[in-house]
Amino acid sequence: MDPIMKIPNDRKPPRPMRLALLLGMTVLLFLLFLNHYGQVAESLLAKQIGN
Repeated sequence: MDPIMKIPNDRKPPRPMRLALLLGMTVLLFLLFLNHYGQVAESLLAKQIGN
């Protein structure tokens, strides 16, 4: 096996639950930002159409 691909024996094993939680929180944060900027864009477009 290539030495670069070998995992050292003293390294802690990855925790899949922590990784899944981190990915889930990242997706929720991304959706929150999309929702916020979508509302801002909608209000800007409504203001431009109104003028």
